[in-house]
Amino acid sequence: MKTALLLACAIGLAFAEQDLRPDLALTLSTDRQSYAPGDTFVLALQAGIPDGFHFYSNPLGPGIGLPTTISVRQSPSLRWLDLAKSPPRKYQPQAGAWVWAHEKQVRFFLRGVVDPAAHGTVSDTIMIDGLMCKASCIKLTRSVPFALTVGTRDTLAPFAAAPHLAALLVAARPMPLDTGAEDVPDEEDAAGDETIPEWDFEPVSGRARLGLGLALVLAFLAGIILNVMPCVLPVLGIKVLTLSQGHQNRRQALLSSLAFAAGMIVVFMALASLAAFAGFSWGQQFQKPAFLVGIVCFMFFFALGMFDMYLLLVPPSVGTAERRARQGLAGDFVRGVFATVLATPCSGPLLGATLAWALTQPPLAIYAVFLSLGAGMASK
Repeated sequence: MKTALLLACAIGLAFAEQDLRPDLALTLSTDRQSYAPGDTFVLALQAGIPDGFHFYSNPLGPGIGLPTTISVRQSPSLRWLDLAKSPPRKYQPQAGAWVWAHEKQVRFFLRGVVDPAAHGTVSDTIMIDGLMCKASCIKLTRSVPFALTVGTRDTLAPFAAAPHLAALLVAARPMPLDTGAEDVPDEEDAAGDETIPEWDFEPVSGRARLGLGLALVLAFLAGIILNVMPCVLPVLGIKVLTLSQGHQNRRQALLSSLAFAAGMIVVFMALASLAAFAGFSWGQQFQKPAFLVGIVCFMFFFALGMFDMYLLLVPPSVGTAERRARQGLAGDFVRGVFATVLATPCSGPLLGATLAWALTQPPLAIYAVFLSLGAGMASK
């Protein structure tokens, strides 16, 4: 029975990992098959967006989000000129100001010049970095390699194999291109090159800007409010159990409370690490089929034990150690961890704006916001 269960879980995890995670579908096209040294080239990068998701644009608009950036490296064989994208639309979330965003797909057009001394095959990579959101947001960083054949100029018209791209290029709007360095145009080219506008990504409405100080205050207050959210009510029982234990003195009671709070904050710091370094937004792990299949298998396995399908016997010494830990600071710490894990599914809607803002900040700011959130929840 246990072997069949483990086999079913393994099969479920294998299927869950296959093409079920939301991601951008990236394809790249060149306007010609080959180029002569000194030719101007155009690359068309198409990003397919999963159904129900929206991908933030650049510029962003007055709302909160992460502007999409396209970056390329300085190359001795290529000189980058400008970047344009297909027009976005106004996206109005349930609460807050509108933002510029894309749905279904977005195309980026990168224009450059092949160096006169280049020959053969010129290879490089385009980097796309942005935020894709549905119920929660996913920070994506993807690289798209490309290669240009330099030798004889292709006599066909630009995008002859895909004429619709030529029409979309005409309607595309300029956006900043990150080349990794400040480009200083030559005097002879300065008059002919179009100036790329310097976009202001700050909110343009009259509302107060969300700075780090305000975000910390809102996160702390939200942490306090989390204690009375309907789906967090079971956590109150765990808190009462921890605080109602018989303590010999105030010092022991204080240490017990601090251990419980430390368990809560450790979970928030772990979530902050996932957001800062792995690009996981709040609750995004619950959108991954492999994670959900693992949770289902875990719960189903222990449910079988409740129906006496199997019996786990542990040595008496382990049971004694468990009872001592449950009554000590280690038990308080574990209960704090467990209470926070129960509360995280409820906190997303309450902290949507603050957590979306935090995701666009440096790691230190992300840790500060999550620490404030944990401190607020642990303070009550």
